[in-house]
Amino acid sequence: MLVRDGALTPVYAPKYFLYSEALMRERGLAGWGRVMSIADMQWFAMHIVGVILFLVAIARHVLAGVYLAAMTWHLSFHHWTSAPPWLALKTARYRHVSKNIVFTTVLLGLAYALVTGHAYMWWTYEFPKLVYGLIDRIVHGSR
Repeated sequence: MLVRDGALTPVYAPKYFLYSEALMRERGLAGWGRVMSIADMQWFAMHIVGVILFLVAIARHVLAGVYLAAMTWHLSFHHWTSAPPWLALKTARYRHVSKNIVFTTVLLGLAYALVTGHAYMWWTYEFPKLVYGLIDRIVHGSR
């Protein structure tokens, strides 16, 4: 569980991240906001989005497994022309295995970058350099 481990111990994290649970219990959300800076809040927002993407990837993977299990059970006892069970109908959206593999892989990759802090570091330090270079190239042309 690379993403889960990255969420628990990120590579780049704010100074008070390890104590955030204790700070929330002791001071609440308002007190926690006084300890964190704006940059810490931005990092934390990206971290939360990464955790949500991780949970979406897990849910998608589980629903695909439920569809495959329901159809396997159904086809082992019934003819393939018979109507599928309601569980297979409800989860039929996740029946494309190759699409699920690609989508889940992309979601987990994004989640990993967000929860470990790599995406925040890129957004904070590398992205402005890229934008500045692009604007410089547009305004001044190639030198």
